[in-house]
Amino acid sequence: MNTEYIKLAEKIDNFLEKYGIKINNDWNGPDSAILAKASILLKNNIKPEYVFSFWSQGCFHPQECKEGEKEHFEIISKLKSLK
Repeated sequence: MNTEYIKLAEKIDNFLEKYGIKINNDWNGPDSAILAKASILLKNNIKPEYVFSFWSQGCFHPQECKEGEKEHFEIISKLKSLK
């Protein structure tokens, strides 16, 4: 098991728990859903091939939270740099 993948999956899960928006147990849009899917892939030792998610599209709250925006950017950067 790739520990880098597991740590990143946990970071994604924590991020979604803190900033994600769910409606009837489903993520409210593609930006949060794609991160949830990336976490599942990482937990199964599979590198996500393409992750397309933006903080500003309304899938995360509160939108004005600079800390959340920074964490989102860090997660996307890590996902893109995985080997």
